[in-house]
Amino acid sequence: MGSRVKTAIIKFLGCNELKKANIWKSLIAEFIGTFFLVLVGCGSCIGWSITADLVQIALAFGVTVATMVQCICHVSGGHINPAVSIGMLVTGRISLLRYFFYILCQCGGAIVGAALLRAFTPDSLHKTLGSTLFNRNISELEAFGVEFFITFVLVFTVFAVCDPNRTDVKGSAPLAIGLSVATCHLFALPYTGSSMNPARSLGPAVIMNIWNGHWVYWVGPNLGGIAAAVLYHLVLSAPKPVSTVELLTKEEVQTYLKEFLSITSPHCTMSSKSFLDKFLNHKEITTANLWKSLIAELIGTFFLVLVGCGSCISWNEPDDLLQIALAFGVTVATMVQCICHISGGHINPAVSIGMLVTGKIGLIRCLLYILGQCIGAVIGSALLRAFTPEALHKSLGATIVNEDVGGAEAFGIELFITFVLVFTVFAVCDENREDVKGSAPLAIGLSVATCHLFAIPYTGSSMNPARSFGPAVVMNIWDDHWVYWVGPSFGGALAAILYHFGLSGSKQEQQNGLPK
Repeated sequence: MGSRVKTAIIKFLGCNELKKANIWKSLIAEFIGTFFLVLVGCGSCIGWSITADLVQIALAFGVTVATMVQCICHVSGGHINPAVSIGMLVTGRISLLRYFFYILCQCGGAIVGAALLRAFTPDSLHKTLGSTLFNRNISELEAFGVEFFITFVLVFTVFAVCDPNRTDVKGSAPLAIGLSVATCHLFALPYTGSSMNPARSLGPAVIMNIWNGHWVYWVGPNLGGIAAAVLYHLVLSAPKPVSTVELLTKEEVQTYLKEFLSITSPHCTMSSKSFLDKFLNHKEITTANLWKSLIAELIGTFFLVLVGCGSCISWNEPDDLLQIALAFGVTVATMVQCICHISGGHINPAVSIGMLVTGKIGLIRCLLYILGQCIGAVIGSALLRAFTPEALHKSLGATIVNEDVGGAEAFGIELFITFVLVFTVFAVCDENREDVKGSAPLAIGLSVATCHLFAIPYTGSSMNPARSFGPAVVMNIWDDHWVYWVGPSFGGALAAILYHFGLSGSKQEQQNGLPK
């Protein structure tokens, strides 16, 4: 027993790692990665004759993270962030010694990057040199909360897309990580400057000697990284991929549609009763998988509302439609990528209803999913309200029908944009397709973004009853709220039925349809 403890302690400390060449290569990689993150990311914050564009900054940081992680992940793991490193430490993926050396090199790279940026930039444009400063209208505690949760999103994404037990991640893991950074910037830049990386904040702080509330950018991200790592590692990671086998075949559903009216009859057939048992699927209430799935759905919808609705807050300027569309679309892509292997990644009652009517999930699971999604949305809205100055609350991102658009027209808009989303979900997740090479979650997220670009001026572009429900509860705004339940629910059901029964086919049919 004593020798085991001694071995575990030595492994945790990593005393033997200094003898390995790999650690020195890793340290160089972490230095270079963080150096370029600060040089390019903070460089995008410099205002040349005009105010730095929020979308520009978000993309600069997000794409730089994706690029650097892609370049060095095979060398060091591609952390380039102390919050990621501490998450790896607490879950036993790196040693304590490696953790300290990583932080040292990340901070060193950030300082050198900031120093070089200052040398390249005219004195008249230095200002803060991209330092992270939280808005004067929010408190340090609120800034801490924002940094905690946006770093949670990042580290949660890192652990989810890099889970060695997953075989369903077809797209680029570094791109997913970079997009999580970009979407959090779209939300949090006006609040805290969106650090989510202590080293990124340290570099400009050292060079420009700006230390206002600097503790926020260490404590918030580190605690957020720890929370995300522990939650995913201990609760949501699976020993093996979760199967997505349908509960009901097409033939069983078609049989049910013919016999549905006879279920309550004394002449009800055994096949109808058997179908009803499968349709309800009440036995899975006792399974651990269902409850892990509910946690995943709650978390996914929570962050969708927090980040998406957060991007709708107007800070000193009119709403930026592109910013809002990208925030919702990329957040959906990120969350679906993170939890699709656990729950299917619905984070939307309209998607869950589509899965129900095509027999992919049971009624009990569908109802519990919707409950979890709505709870997550309400919590996300409540937290957003707590983080946001009262003068900026307004509708808090609630979906409101344009005064020039009627209820029936709004219903039609919501029906069709949700049709696009659910149609995309079924098409890119069709198990009989062998031609889908890219990222299914990204395709789903882009369908959300493009529909927002069209529908925001009409209805606010909900396409998700839970997303509308959260702000409605917190802000007590219920005007035309029925539109955001009936439209998306019908649209989701129609898209699911059309694709499942009309357009999907067997693997043989798919192969025959491919161009030679």
